[in-house]
Amino acid sequence: MEKPKRPAIDITAVRDLESRANDIRDNLNEMLTKLKSNMDQISQVTVDGLKIYQHSVDDICDSLDRNIHSMYNLMSKCDEIDRNMNPLYEMAAEIYICVNESISKN
Repeated sequence: MEKPKRPAIDITAVRDLESRANDIRDNLNEMLTKLKSNMDQISQVTVDGLKIYQHSVDDICDSLDRNIHSMYNLMSKCDEIDRNMNPLYEMAAEIYICVNESISKN
């Protein structure tokens, strides 16, 4: 039996194909490098955004705590003023009674 004949290989076509494959490889490497760089930048922006968000939340919590504390202090002072005003209310009631009695007599 005779071996089947192989077709002749066109070396120029093989070299051209290899050259194009190398160009595609180089372009793909360049695209992947740029993609990695862009993804790194996007990741950094995301991390920075999360840090800003966390800082903002922490500041708001601290501010709310201070405001609640100040509100309780104000309420305490108002209660104290109200207690201190009781004698004045009693005096005003006595004056009102005296004035009404004076008007009634005249």
